[in-house]
Amino acid sequence: MSKPRKLSQQLIIEAAVNSLNRGETVTFSSLARQLDCHSQALYPYFKTQRDLIRQVALWFIDQLNQESEKAMAGLSGKAAVRALALTVRTIGLANYPVFTMTMRLSSEGTISYDRNPAMATFRERVRALLIELAADEPQRVLLNRLIRDYVVGEIVNVASGWFQNKTFSQLDSFTKNLNLLLEELPEALRAK
Repeated sequence: MSKPRKLSQQLIIEAAVNSLNRGETVTFSSLARQLDCHSQALYPYFKTQRDLIRQVALWFIDQLNQESEKAMAGLSGKAAVRALALTVRTIGLANYPVFTMTMRLSSEGTISYDRNPAMATFRERVRALLIELAADEPQRVLLNRLIRDYVVGEIVNVASGWFQNKTFSQLDSFTKNLNLLLEELPEALRAK
């Protein structure tokens, strides 16, 4: 083993993200090999492997926050929704194993809007957009589910190898369908 690197929580999280995105199982031992240190050196940063995985999921949400803030700068309404949806699609596809892990941890309640500032920030960003587009709370709930289902479905289907028809590129197809969805919103929300 050569001279150990200066470890940090961020360095360890990034190594875990890279490992997950390569399809590797993340353990303290595998990360220690990758970081050229002893596995015991990771424990001051993460008490358990579950804690590390939780932090990786929060890293993913933080990436969504940072990139969507940039993409949405100066935009509002449907243009902001388009920018947010494209950002989530891009980051979700680039980090698909981390995306699916984050979705699983969220559904389990391991990470939640109530306990995590990154999750709360993302939720508030989405809520603010929906207030611009939908008149009341039931419409906002419907709209939130519609857009989330569309974006998540796109990420899962593209990553799974669907949408191979060459008539439209996957991104063009996503964008065209997103535009159709957003243009039909007023009518769809009125038809309860």
